[in-house]
Amino acid sequence: MKEFKNFCHTILYSLHICWKAAKGYAVSNVIVQVANALLPFATIILTKQLIDKLTLSVGIFDLKIMIILICLGAVNLTEAILSKVNDYMQTMQESLLQNYLNQELIKKKLEMDIQYFDSPKYQNILHSVEQDIYALNSVIWNVIQFVGALVTLGGAWILLSRENILYCFAISLTILPSVIANQKYIKILYTWSLEQSPKERHMGYIRWISGERVFSSDVRLFNLKNILLEKYCTIWKSHFSGKKTVLKKKTVVTLIFNMLPEVASVFILILLVKDIVSGLRTIGDYTLYIGLLTQLTGGLFLAIQTGMSVYGDKLKIDTLQKFNQYRNSVEDIGDEELVGPVSIEFQDVTFKYPDTDTYVLKHINFKVTAGEKICLVGINGSGKSTIIKLMLRFYDVTDGCILVNGLNIQKYKIESLRKQFSTLFQEYVSYSFSLKENIIISDFQKVSNDQEIINVLRQAGAAHILNQSPDGLDSYVTKFFSERGIELSGGERQRIALARTLYRTCSVVFFDEPSAALDPEAEHVMYENIRSLWTDKTAFYTSHRLSAVHLAGRIMLLQNGVITEQGTHKELMSLNGEYSRIYHIQADKYQLEI
Repeated sequence: MKEFKNFCHTILYSLHICWKAAKGYAVSNVIVQVANALLPFATIILTKQLIDKLTLSVGIFDLKIMIILICLGAVNLTEAILSKVNDYMQTMQESLLQNYLNQELIKKKLEMDIQYFDSPKYQNILHSVEQDIYALNSVIWNVIQFVGALVTLGGAWILLSRENILYCFAISLTILPSVIANQKYIKILYTWSLEQSPKERHMGYIRWISGERVFSSDVRLFNLKNILLEKYCTIWKSHFSGKKTVLKKKTVVTLIFNMLPEVASVFILILLVKDIVSGLRTIGDYTLYIGLLTQLTGGLFLAIQTGMSVYGDKLKIDTLQKFNQYRNSVEDIGDEELVGPVSIEFQDVTFKYPDTDTYVLKHINFKVTAGEKICLVGINGSGKSTIIKLMLRFYDVTDGCILVNGLNIQKYKIESLRKQFSTLFQEYVSYSFSLKENIIISDFQKVSNDQEIINVLRQAGAAHILNQSPDGLDSYVTKFFSERGIELSGGERQRIALARTLYRTCSVVFFDEPSAALDPEAEHVMYENIRSLWTDKTAFYTSHRLSAVHLAGRIMLLQNGVITEQGTHKELMSLNGEYSRIYHIQADKYQLEI
């Protein structure tokens, strides 16, 4: 009973989605399916009447025969028309539904917390959802076909039971073993397919590597072609072997059970022919029985097939619903609007990433006034980038709290909070959009002209990129969508990301390892530009290189998630502590004997 309720819930859930996406076409499809289910009975009855009439009217072509023939022609014409209408309606419904599902999936992925992108469990279920999302469209179509099958089944049962109700029960009972077997193997197959998600993701990753430019140099230099192919084939063989085993068992079992209704039909026809030979039935009754048995078995099989398909798709939709149950741990529950300028305070902040036991930050305390310039220094993994992520509320603190303009950061609307920040992330990206869109994407609401965008490119040291672009600001970045697209080096991609950061209207700006991919001259130009651009902003930059600490009013040294030293460059050097040691190590590299 519980499984039946879940089955009904799946159908209602699917119909609800379909109603939102394409209700007009869904209703039309149901009407067409019902009409298509009823028309064959008209053909069966008319054919019986025609054969009986022709048998009794040898040599006579009367008006009744003509009417029957015209009616048969009209039925056939209607079936042909409805077939084309059905194809059109189905295509339109599928397109609207797929578009709706794609939009909902994209929306869901864009809204998820960043923590999920590091979760293999989430990635596995996301892979399954992306594979199975169109199952909802299949459910809708199978439900519509199921309605038609029930009409066919009901009509055949009524007409055949008037002749002999035992025949109806005989056909129906012989189909039950097939129903049970199909249900069992559908569940087995889907459970198996869920277990294959890691393998399918692995194969998908290898396919992706083979066509991505970023991997092309390594693949050719290290001659990875055979290794990657061998890796792919090994995974595929294991995947295929398991699938073959399950499908072979299903095919053998269901084939045997599917033969039972056909055997029953042959037995019924033998009895019918005996009655015809004895004169108890007419020749037309044979066509009537053939038609009704065909409709009954066809209706039963279609009802079972569509029902089992819905059941199989139900398991996929269960996965979709399970994915929809993922909830963000960073809740947007605040109602305050953040207005600049912005001050920030960390009060005894401790943090560890979800599903880990290691604390990345431990009892961090500091206060930054509006307009202050802060440099966070420390080796990789010391917690510098994590502080930025917490200020942006990509994660919430484990203990302690962060105050922004004196209020707990969680009291602000997330959109309003993030609107006041602009960030150059370590993992900078280029979008396969136009050069102009790659800049203004950080603040689409901002009204600007092309000259302002050009000025930002110059400030980021990226003017030469524009000069080399064949279509100016309209040039595509990468050749993914255009042969005239521009390919950028790592340093050039970082400059575009820097320009994107500088373009955004904000009160606080973060530079997370901003010079990592730049040459010394470009680094110098960038820092000089930053100095002139952030005068009215609260600013943070992180670095494990100390070449630009002179830009900061205060320096904080992080070691293993703890702030161990803070102050101006001069103050920290006078401490003769860890900061001084790191600074001298880096400075000594440039002390060359002449």
